[in-house]
Amino acid sequence: MNAKTTKTEMKKPEASTPTASVIANINGVNVENATVLKYQESNPKRAGSKAHQRFELYMKAKTVAEFLKLGGLKADLRYDADKGFVEIAPK
Repeated sequence: MNAKTTKTEMKKPEASTPTASVIANINGVNVENATVLKYQESNPKRAGSKAHQRFELYMKAKTVAEFLKLGGLKADLRYDADKGFVEIAPK
């Protein structure tokens, strides 16, 4: 600590999320690992794209934890929810 550094500056910032288990807030729903997902049956992504390949893997996921384990990205989940490709069950 130098002469210009104060104890207040050295404090770590507090967490901005209300609970550690919340992964994201998508369309007003706090999404957690146990949040239930329901994907449509057909793949709407452009054939041959990486997004199409990931969708094929994660479209069978029943929960967010399973979705992430199958290779889905948070950005995929947000995009799919915005486009109506997935239903996110609120808690």
